[in-house]
Amino acid sequence: MQVQQSEDNPETITSEQVINILLVDDREEDLLALKLILKNENYNFITATSGREALRILLKEHDFAIILIDVHMPLLDGFETAKLIRESEKLKHIPIIFLTANNDAPSNMFKGYLTGAVDYMIKPVVPEVIKAKVNVFAELYKKRNELQQQQKDLLVLNKTYETLLRTESNMGQGVCITELEKVIYVNDAICKIYGCSREEIFQSPSLLSIVPDDEILRLVEKSKKRVNGEKLQSSGERQVVRKDGKIIYIEYRACPIEADGRIQLLSIVRDITGKKQDEEQLHEQRERAESAEIARKVGEQFLANMSHEIRTPMNAILGFTEIMLKTHLDAEQTQYLNAIKMSGDNLLVIINDILDFSRMKSGKIHIEHKGFKLSHIISMCTNLMLPKAFEKNIQLSSHIDKKVPDDLVGDSTRLTQVVLNLAANAIKFTTKGEVKINVELLSEDKHEAEIELTVKDTGIGIPKDKLVTIFEPFTQADNDTARRYGGTGLGLTIVKQLAELQNASVAVISEEGKGSCFYFRIKYKKAAVSERSKIVSVNTPEKKIAKLDVLVVEDNTMNQLLACKILGDWGWNIEVVENGMLALGKVSDRDFDIVLMDIQMPEMDGYEATRQIRNKLPSPKCNVPIMAMTAHVLASEEEKCYNAGMNGYISKPFDSNTLYSKILSIVGEK
Repeated sequence: MQVQQSEDNPETITSEQVINILLVDDREEDLLALKLILKNENYNFITATSGREALRILLKEHDFAIILIDVHMPLLDGFETAKLIRESEKLKHIPIIFLTANNDAPSNMFKGYLTGAVDYMIKPVVPEVIKAKVNVFAELYKKRNELQQQQKDLLVLNKTYETLLRTESNMGQGVCITELEKVIYVNDAICKIYGCSREEIFQSPSLLSIVPDDEILRLVEKSKKRVNGEKLQSSGERQVVRKDGKIIYIEYRACPIEADGRIQLLSIVRDITGKKQDEEQLHEQRERAESAEIARKVGEQFLANMSHEIRTPMNAILGFTEIMLKTHLDAEQTQYLNAIKMSGDNLLVIINDILDFSRMKSGKIHIEHKGFKLSHIISMCTNLMLPKAFEKNIQLSSHIDKKVPDDLVGDSTRLTQVVLNLAANAIKFTTKGEVKINVELLSEDKHEAEIELTVKDTGIGIPKDKLVTIFEPFTQADNDTARRYGGTGLGLTIVKQLAELQNASVAVISEEGKGSCFYFRIKYKKAAVSERSKIVSVNTPEKKIAKLDVLVVEDNTMNQLLACKILGDWGWNIEVVENGMLALGKVSDRDFDIVLMDIQMPEMDGYEATRQIRNKLPSPKCNVPIMAMTAHVLASEEEKCYNAGMNGYISKPFDSNTLYSKILSIVGEK
């Protein structure tokens, strides 16, 4: 503890003049700054460098005019210290001003005022402001001391009024003294709280509703039979109605007192309507937030379930369609199967659009920063779109300017989504002519390159009045467009949101009847020489595996048949079981090169089966490669697969080449 008296002229301070001020801060330099700002020959500064030290000082006989306390301190912060001060009968009347160096949120300021503070100031404080506030409380302290001295002289014969005047000094608190149903005294604060004059209260005591009637009777009865040392007090909160009909909330404390042999009730009242409203507002906000979170989770689960239930049969439909197209068919059969495949692909696009839109709305998409080859992405996207363009007899081409660096660092998956969405959109709305994908270099330096990707078509174009809304969700040029061309109206919205996630931009120039051109501008880091060797091509690997022993864990009969057909065509040995429990038994009985594990199955799901294989089977069986082959496609599901101990993940419906490539990479790692 440090006790600091006035340094200018200590001998001029007398016991009557001295005003004690407690400064609490864990930084010595801040304490020194406060003393210099508040310097006054009548002020006696007592400093503490922690909340605990401040409490030790306050437990002694010092009487303080005000406490200035820092909010953020180790062990015991300002809020906790103030709360302990307010819980002490001897200390709770001392005004407290909080000081903080952080630009705290309103909730922290509200918390400060809830602890009983008279002010909450942000550092660095304005010297004139803090001096003025401290001077006001110092003056109030002097006046209170003067009043107390007068009260000692004047109220020796009347303990009731001594208590009354001491209580009245508490700013904003109403004081009321009653005897039976008669009002003896009310102060101005009571009149203000209840919205009526003293005369109205004296004439109609029923205007006041402070302590419940049954509580008054209890206090009076206990006061008559009072046992020495027994504490007689009642406190609480209640709702009351003012004279004007307005409903308010009050906080009251009441105790019986004896005056000239009569028992009276002293009540101290504080209006806490504002506090209650704030609490109700916070409660409503919390309920709204909880409801929104529940709705988000329900919506996310619904989308996941919907996706799973649609993707499971879609896997069989598209898989068998692809197999059938490789068999000997006549022209009519080929036409019908191509129609089935095109319809299935369109349905899959719609499902993916809805899921991508949902992910972005919930903030579940994260941007990766990995090396990739730009030429591979453009080539892959062009090849994927060629069948759709061929179906409509449209020419599809792509070109990358030689100046554009090929080895870049960024999110190749999101770039692929952008290119595919823009290309698919262009092909969908083009009935004749061509679609061109072009990449040019806008600018570059040693570390970064800004590129512009354009997708230009000779399609139907967009009316001028629709250009401003074309990137909004579920928006197409008009109802006729939606009916003729289908789709969700989410493709361009997803492109725009993916652009924003990567600090990129997307724009469009279009003329109705003459086509459109979409511009996607983005900056990528250029891959360092040391990183280029790590960049993996997206092409299907040429390496082939002659024979594998594969366990397929799948409960859907059609998907079992499809997996057996695809894997069997590669000459691999296949065993099929329909749930995780049977898979656990199979893996424990014989050796497999890889397990293709569905997730949602009866008896035991894929997550639990994987965990039990990893944790309960002996080595080397516990290390068998496991790849999830599931209709679940949410990012959280993929993460759960890896957390359960799986080595890879592929979503249904899958492309057979992609399946082969992923199995090869996993078995190759083994």
